[in-house]
Amino acid sequence: MRRLLRPLLSFIVLAALVIALLQGAGRVAFALLSNLEVAANQMLAGRQIRIDGLAGGWRGFNPVVRLERLDLPAGHVDDLYVELDLLRTLLESHPV
Repeated sequence: MRRLLRPLLSFIVLAALVIALLQGAGRVAFALLSNLEVAANQMLAGRQIRIDGLAGGWRGFNPVVRLERLDLPAGHVDDLYVELDLLRTLLESHPV
């Protein structure tokens, strides 16, 4: 029993550690997302797209991107809010 239990517990602890590290790195990256607004606008300039008020955050386990304004060639969108359901995305293997 001990031969089976020890590797199983080691795997569970390692998986929890990897998830915690990814969550921590993601939270730091999304907190710094507002610093990338200029670079994002430079990348999107060729498509005539402009973003204003780029901000990132987290709601529980889900990463969130907020834009005050998104200008597109066909119009604009104000107060855009995009949230990725992280757990469902992992379970279903596509963004939700």
